[in-house]
Amino acid sequence: MKKIAVLVIGIICVLQLTGCKGQIAQKETILRVDSNKGVTLGVGEILEIRLDSNPTTGYIWQCSHIGAKAPIKDIGTEYTSQAKAIGAGGTRIYRFKAVKPGEEKVYFEYSRPWEKEVDPAKRYFVKISVQ
Repeated sequence: MKKIAVLVIGIICVLQLTGCKGQIAQKETILRVDSNKGVTLGVGEILEIRLDSNPTTGYIWQCSHIGAKAPIKDIGTEYTSQAKAIGAGGTRIYRFKAVKPGEEKVYFEYSRPWEKEVDPAKRYFVKISVQ
């Protein structure tokens, strides 16, 4: 019985220290979206878009500008690679948070920034609806 009481008190202390006082965390969903598809999010949800990338070739993904009035907010990007070999490709990850109801199209182009007269090697877009 003492062990149970100590365990319960320990859990209560941890919850108090972490600031959990019966509040429900805002729901966040991470989705992977296929090229040229649409996705619907609720306010507060997060969209994660993963694009194959290999910056050692000079190609990089460039995202269209997201305006201040857009229903989504760009919350960051990162590049990851599981490969150990030099020059191996990986994944560019873009994250957007739904902040208010509305629609936005986000465009991506995979190109070499210094090649101004050349079409992008790849294009990708997604239509994001926030409800």
